[in-house]
Amino acid sequence: MTTIATDGKVMAADSRLTGDYIDQFNSTKLYAVNGEIVGTCGTASEGLAYIQWLQDSKAAPKLSDKFEALHLTRGGIFSVDRNLVRIRVAKVSAIGSGCGYAMGAMLAGASPGKAVQIAAKLDPHTGGKIVTMKLSGR
Repeated sequence: MTTIATDGKVMAADSRLTGDYIDQFNSTKLYAVNGEIVGTCGTASEGLAYIQWLQDSKAAPKLSDKFEALHLTRGGIFSVDRNLVRIRVAKVSAIGSGCGYAMGAMLAGASPGKAVQIAAKLDPHTGGKIVTMKLSGR
């Protein structure tokens, strides 16, 4: 799956693409959309369908129960599941298969990028290049 983490200022994600095997190419999981940073977990195609829906608001994508998104906004952090409902979450948040490792690391003082790096050492579905994005104006 993946690991995405935020401290309310910066969002970080791994870039590993997994399925029946670990792909050797990096996958994009963080996007700047409508003044927000959005991180997606689940299949790459679901993530892209969700981002396209956010950008053009046409028919809602069909998403599996593996899909999750985290939105970093000026008004807070929101989690979104397959039902497309935004729920406000804590200032320090993480989603994906390595979220527990990342949350523990951030609560111990790690930055989101370092937290995802730590999760990658423990979660087989997290890895590759670690990407960070900062919300503009923060």
